[in-house]
Amino acid sequence: MMPSQPRVLWAIVGCGGMARRHLRGFAMAAASALGNCELVAVCDVRRQNAELLAAEARELLGTSPAVHDDVDGMLDALQIDAVDVVTDLRSHHVVSARCLERGVHVLCEKPMAITIRACNKVIDAAASAGRMISIAENFPRFPAMRLAKALIRDGAIGTPRLVQEATVRGRDLLVQTQWRHHRVSGTVAFDSGVHNAAVMAALVGPVSSVYARTRVHEKIRRAASSTVADGRAASTWWSMHDNPGSVEATGEDAIYALMDFESGAVGQWTLDNAGHGEIAFSRRVFGSNGSIEVPPDRSGAPVRLHLDDGSIVADERLLDFAPSYRLSAFESLMFGGERVWRHDFDIAGADVRILAAQIHELSACIESGGRPEVDGHGARLQVAICLAALESGITNGPVRVSDVLDGTACRYQAGIDAAIGLAD
Repeated sequence: MMPSQPRVLWAIVGCGGMARRHLRGFAMAAASALGNCELVAVCDVRRQNAELLAAEARELLGTSPAVHDDVDGMLDALQIDAVDVVTDLRSHHVVSARCLERGVHVLCEKPMAITIRACNKVIDAAASAGRMISIAENFPRFPAMRLAKALIRDGAIGTPRLVQEATVRGRDLLVQTQWRHHRVSGTVAFDSGVHNAAVMAALVGPVSSVYARTRVHEKIRRAASSTVADGRAASTWWSMHDNPGSVEATGEDAIYALMDFESGAVGQWTLDNAGHGEIAFSRRVFGSNGSIEVPPDRSGAPVRLHLDDGSIVADERLLDFAPSYRLSAFESLMFGGERVWRHDFDIAGADVRILAAQIHELSACIESGGRPEVDGHGARLQVAICLAALESGITNGPVRVSDVLDGTACRYQAGIDAAIGLAD
């Protein structure tokens, strides 16, 4: 009989809506031919949330994880190798740092933390404990993004000159949870903006400065009728039992920015989560002899390569222009091939596969001593790009990412640091 695959023992901390998504990632990762993880515990300060997630885990995994409402108590009671932190953004650094201090590796949902000081707290805890922090930033990991990055790297469009990243949507609706509409707890512009920062940096390289205008367009956010529905699905999906019918917003919902990249490329970034009318999305990179159009996140649609002779390549011929493109072994298993150029999975199907890949990756790193794709330092850079835009929004001038990282540019963050106990 073949020996069973070694299993890294995991716990989920924070049992709201995002935890349900991650739970499906655990189920897919554990059941795969390369399965290397086992979920043994769930923890939430609201024990009822943890019990609901444990019941759902039993349905998906066939086993019931232990239920806890205190992280230290859970770590005292069980052998746990890694913790998946899916709490609200404001507590990411608190929970992650505590788990690291207790000698446990951490996978944390993006953003890693709400300010640079909070990021530093997590990075320092990981270094002191000799443990790894990995950030679940999913957007750059989808096959279309992997392929687009390889096309640029392999010279398909020449030297990148301009990247355009634009999303307009949202109206005056509550974005999942009320904390996303308050500056001291994250804001939808920050929570969504780190995705854009990660994508642009992945495609074009490090960002040097950002010049932005920011807005709080919708002062009152109202919940859609399904958002405040009663019952198990609503209460465990986004903890909607905490959300009133409307929220007075204090945090930014829009960023309009011009960016400089260290390579010399320029970026145009629009993130408007208060857009009315047409829902708009655009992600393009223009180079010295062509351009790339990247499909929406989690889409199975192909990249579109536009060449100077007027031709458009949006089929298997894309692979001829990207010889370096390869998915990892686990991603290949998830998406059906090492060099897939499109797929038929819906948004949920693609999402769960990337979550499974992130869980598998950290498990493999724990076993082998490898390094996760997005570690604490990489995640802090993503946070710094987004914070540079928010800092620029209140200073009305360009902000260097390096000044955000070293604390020189910190006016926007000062009140947040004070609120979370990290002020001088």
